[in-house]
Amino acid sequence: MNKKRFLTTCTTVAAFLLIAVLALTACKGGKTEKEASATADEEEEMMDPDDDSFFGNYRNYFKTEEPKEVTVKTAKEFIKALKSNRHIIIPHVETLELTEAIDELVDEGELFEYDRSYSQKGVYYNDEYDGKSLILVGLKNLFIEGTAEEGAHLEVTPRYAEVIYLKDCSNVVLCNLTMGHTDAGDCSGDVVYAEGSSNIIVDKCSLYGCGVNGLQADHSENLLLRNSEFYGCSDCGIYIYSTDDVTVKGCKIYDNMSGVSVGEYCKDIIFDHCTFEDNHGQLFRCWSEIRVKNSSIEHHNGDDADNVRFSNCDVNMDYRDSDNYADVEEDYEE
Repeated sequence: MNKKRFLTTCTTVAAFLLIAVLALTACKGGKTEKEASATADEEEEMMDPDDDSFFGNYRNYFKTEEPKEVTVKTAKEFIKALKSNRHIIIPHVETLELTEAIDELVDEGELFEYDRSYSQKGVYYNDEYDGKSLILVGLKNLFIEGTAEEGAHLEVTPRYAEVIYLKDCSNVVLCNLTMGHTDAGDCSGDVVYAEGSSNIIVDKCSLYGCGVNGLQADHSENLLLRNSEFYGCSDCGIYIYSTDDVTVKGCKIYDNMSGVSVGEYCKDIIFDHCTFEDNHGQLFRCWSEIRVKNSSIEHHNGDDADNVRFSNCDVNMDYRDSDNYADVEEDYEE
C-alpha cells in the first residue's frame, strides 16, 4: 500500500470512528431520556393504590425500614399509636372522634402541650380557641390506612383545630380516610396541614369542610395528592405556600369557597386529570405559576386565572368561550 492510499484509509477510518462516537453519544442521550421516563413510570407503578403490595411499594419508594403494624379500634388507641415507623390500620368505618380522646389523654397525663422552644419529636396537643388539637412533630415513616371498603373516618369538634397537623414530618402516607370537622360553618382549622414537611402522600381520601382549607402545605416539599376529593371548605380545597414539587392527580375539588390558592415562592405545582366544579369564589388564586393538564374545569364566577397554564383541558369558565380557544390569552394555553 502506497503512502497516499494509507493516509486516505486512515482518514476514512478516523471519520468512521468519529461518526460512531457521535452516534453512540446520541444514543446514550436518548437512552438517558428513556431511562428517566421509565423511572417515572416505575415510580408511578410503585405507587398504584390498587396493588396488593401498596404500602410495601411506598416503603420501597421512600426507602424506609419495615414499619411496625398496629391495628386500632378507638380514637385513644389511634392517638397512642402515632409514632415514627408505624403502619396504623383502622379496620372499621365507625367515626373516630379525636377531640374527646385528646381531652382524656391530657387528663391522664399521657399527652402534653406543644411548646416550640423545647418540645422534642413526638405527638402533642395545641390549645386552640375552641378546644385542643393534635400536632405531630418530627415523625417519619408513618402510614395511616383505612382498610374497610368505605375507608375510615377521623373527625374533630373544634373548628379552630386541624384534624391532622404534620410539623417537620417526612414519609407520611394517609390512605382511604375521610377527615373533617363535626360542625360546618366558618373556621380557621385546616383538615390536613403540612408545615415544614416532605414526602407527604394523600391517597383515596376525602377532606371536607368545615375546614378552612382541605389541605394546606406551608414550607414543605414533595407532596402527592391523588384519587382524593376536597370539598365544602370555607376557603380553599387546596392551599399551597412556599412549597415545591406538588402533584395533584385524579382529584376532585368542588363546593369550596375557592378551588386552589398558590402563594409566592412555589414551583413545580401540577394538577393532572383533576375535576373542578361548583366552587363559589375565585377558582384559582395563584401568585406562582401552576400547570393544569388533562382536567375538567367548570366555573361560572367570571374570575381570572392568572399564572395558570392549561394543557389539554375541558374548560368552561364565563370569561372565555370554550368553543373558541383562539381567544384565550397566551399564558392560559400551551
